[in-house]
Amino acid sequence: MKISAGNILEAAIKFPLLRKIKSTWTIGTALLVLFGTILMSGGTLAGACSDTYTVKKGDTLLKLSAKYHVTVQQLKGANGLNSDKIYIGQRIDVPALHAQTPRKTKKPEAVTSPAVKSIKGQIYNVKAGDSVWAISKRFNVTVNALIQANGKKNTALRTGEKLIIPGEALLYKTAKVTGAADNHSIEFVSGKEYFVLQVGYGKAEGLVKQMKGKTLKVYYKGSQFISYKY
Repeated sequence: MKISAGNILEAAIKFPLLRKIKSTWTIGTALLVLFGTILMSGGTLAGACSDTYTVKKGDTLLKLSAKYHVTVQQLKGANGLNSDKIYIGQRIDVPALHAQTPRKTKKPEAVTSPAVKSIKGQIYNVKAGDSVWAISKRFNVTVNALIQANGKKNTALRTGEKLIIPGEALLYKTAKVTGAADNHSIEFVSGKEYFVLQVGYGKAEGLVKQMKGKTLKVYYKGSQFISYKY
């Protein structure tokens, strides 16, 4: 007879040991023990198990995501959070990494990480009154080098344009912003890969508003956010 949570009473009655027990209280206790044994030995629990964490002073969603090996977005989704703000004493549900063991295992698909590309240079935001000639003098590069590094056909500039200044190597990925991890960190997603970059204190929220919902080239050095281009 296959034992499950649905037919536990029927199964318990058929056990010789339970037929010998005359005390109603003892039978109830035995049923509870048997039910617990079934669950411990492979019974399926409905839903995914999770940990509950009480927020302490200094905690952020970014720190909790690193501690429990989940993403900030997974934490927000599990707790119905619309922002990255949490408060002391708040109870946070942490999604379990392995809720159930699947009945059929499939060979995992190969996941290719998005390519990390690099350029040699830094990013400069064009200001009113700037010219290619003035910028080239400021950074000690030639006008031709500036034009070639930015794929421009002429020397025309617009205020707010982001120019690559040839020089030290700079990494970039094509990614989308997912949110501010805290007031000085931004989380991005590139393909299936999530990564966090540091920005100046208090600047994360403003930058997220500028980049939200757009596919960008995100430039960075180490873990430091440098700039972005559409």
